Amino acid sequence: MLGQVTVDERKLLQELAVFDGMVQTKSEHATFQSTAQRSSSPILRIPIELTSSIFRAAIGGLSYDNERKAEKMLYNLSHVCEAWRLIALSLPDLWTSFTSTNPSNSDLERLTAHLSRSDNKFLDLHFELNTTIDKEAFKGLMKIATRHITRWKRFVLRSALSSAGHFIPNAQYWRNFFKAVFIEWLSAPNLEVIDIVINPSRSPLELVIPSNSDLPEIPYFQGGAPKLAQARFDSWSLMACKPLSHNVTTLHIGDLHDSGPKYPFTAFLDILASSQLTDLSLSGNIFRQRFEQNARPVLSPELKHIRLANCWALASNIFQYLRAPKLELLVLIRMSLNSSWTFPEAEYDPSAPLNIFPSIRSLAFIDCNTSITCVEHLADITRAATDLYIDHDFNVVTPGSDLFCLMAQTPEANILWPNLCTMHCRIDQLMEGHSDFNIFLDVITRRWETLKKHCVLKLHDEDAQAWEEYDPETWSRLVEGGFYDEWLAADEVDFVPWPPRATQKFDRLWEDEFITSYGKA
Repeated sequence: MLGQVTVDERKLLQELAVFDGMVQTKSEHATFQSTAQRSSSPILRIPIELTSSIFRAAIGGLSYDNERKAEKMLYNLSHVCEAWRLIALSLPDLWTSFTSTNPSNSDLERLTAHLSRSDNKFLDLHFELNTTIDKEAFKGLMKIATRHITRWKRFVLRSALSSAGHFIPNAQYWRNFFKAVFIEWLSAPNLEVIDIVINPSRSPLELVIPSNSDLPEIPYFQGGAPKLAQARFDSWSLMACKPLSHNVTTLHIGDLHDSGPKYPFTAFLDILASSQLTDLSLSGNIFRQRFEQNARPVLSPELKHIRLANCWALASNIFQYLRAPKLELLVLIRMSLNSSWTFPEAEYDPSAPLNIFPSIRSLAFIDCNTSITCVEHLADITRAATDLYIDHDFNVVTPGSDLFCLMAQTPEANILWPNLCTMHCRIDQLMEGHSDFNIFLDVITRRWETLKKHCVLKLHDEDAQAWEEYDPETWSRLVEGGFYDEWLAADEVDFVPWPPRATQKFDRLWEDEFITSYGKA
């Protein structure tokens, strides 16, 4: 009996061995087939180094334009197949950007993954808050993020907590807020960009900062941010600009709704006096007109580019006090240049031109109403300018008060900006306020006849075609006289070139907001 069992067991073992062999063969065949499929897929035969470069290009092109799109692209690439996921996970620089919109608990795991996968690379952190924010989740995110604060390179915080129908935050509220999220006294040794807009929505009340008081600072990064170079604030977060401004080279201050605090004129002079400031954009009436008796002219030693949009209260006094020997570009958007504007007076010889902007090269007037007295003063202090940009929307500008009309009326003995070499114009906009093209031709030719200096009118191709079709006689005179040149602008944003745009690490949204609200600079 035992022998029979032994024989049966031996037979069964033999059958099992055959079956195991079949299973192993099938498994090996499946593995081989999978490997063969991968090796035969053209896209997977691309060298890993090239695939890595493609990943970086796909994500890097979106990083400062739209962080959410960049992250979505990263997740999509890392979930295409196992091979691509391994490549994505092996590239720490792809995981350095983190965006949280309306923070929730699910973002905690996502942030932890980004911090782990990014190794020790510098970080870009972007938080957007709204009225339904989970405050505990956001505090949790900040607690995790601040453990890596030495890696922070760019920090963005946007809050819509003060929309109509909700509470209006004051300085004390935001002081407590930043204490609660642990960044009040921390040091950010590698932070280069800070972008904080804590009140982008309309609020029903307005806070006026008294002229005789110091700015009520909302402290963050009080431990220091020695590499900070670029800063964007709204009128609320500007309260923290004072301790940071000595590092900043590029500064954006904007209040799209004119609903935030209003600061004394001297506070703006303090900003201008920053020793490193080179690029300044200001939109909205954040600073009041000058009423302080202690206001004195300030030297802005490194300032090269300045944009002022819809901030007439400040702009009407700025030229009386600003001394910027390196200023190269001045852009004015949606301003009314009238008799209320003040300018410096010559200290010794009233007939001598003031040379307070000796390096000025480019001027831009976008949707500006002008008056002869104001423009003559402005042209006097910017007489070194060689390039002029003009664009008017006659829904904003009163016909007859645009700059081209004013230049046509100026006596030959007092030609404005005698050193101009080029005038960039949008004829389609300007024609809304003029009956024919003669005014443009006259302005250009009179300069040659009076000054004997050649000035070229630069037009977009569609404007040139419209002129040629509408008035071929004046067009021929313009071209034959050598007064026309084609103007190739990069896009709508670059109607007036803004040099910092090429290097700044603010997202495109800021530029779009600036343009949409205040013109096409």
